[in-house]
Amino acid sequence: MTIIRRMLWVGVLALPLAFAGGCIMHAAAETVLTVRIDDPDGMGIESAETLFGLADVLWRGGQNSYEIVGHGWRPREHETYMIVANEGYPAGVDRFIHITPNGPPDEWPDYHVELVVPAALVIPDTPDPQAVLVFTGTLHAPHKMFPDRLQFSLAQVPLSSEFGPVRTIYVSGKIIATPAEDLVFDEMVESYRQAVRQRR
Repeated sequence: MTIIRRMLWVGVLALPLAFAGGCIMHAAAETVLTVRIDDPDGMGIESAETLFGLADVLWRGGQNSYEIVGHGWRPREHETYMIVANEGYPAGVDRFIHITPNGPPDEWPDYHVELVVPAALVIPDTPDPQAVLVFTGTLHAPHKMFPDRLQFSLAQVPLSSEFGPVRTIYVSGKIIATPAEDLVFDEMVESYRQAVRQRR
């Protein structure tokens, strides 16, 4: 038996044993973003790249005019992993995204995007780990529309912040949203607004 085949058999046998031992499989989020940070002003912040997921991303609207809101909090939402059931999920931090059309529907508008992240996600060794940063920018159309999802693709989209020390980040990845009822959508928008109000 080759090494690869042996490894596959070990994986097949380990999976049911893991579930029998009280493990929970947590699937990776469909929306996964990469944030790149540069320090062109020499403020002492090292260039870095951070990967994170948003497990719940919703949309509503129509006629080429959509509003999207998304939320994530688990530290490893960008990947599939297992945890021990009786230990619960590791402590996480809230992350939000909010996207709104920036023009009338008949113009196939660009979109205004706001990304809310904890400072610790983009600033290693931040002196204020509870701080929340808000970055804004423009997400260009087009989007892809499917019967059960709405998709945006981002490639090094610059987002800026009025408050330092990081003024610009570059975001790549895919945002995949599913339709939601107004009540559920409004609740997540309110959570997003509360997070914005808590920024420092």
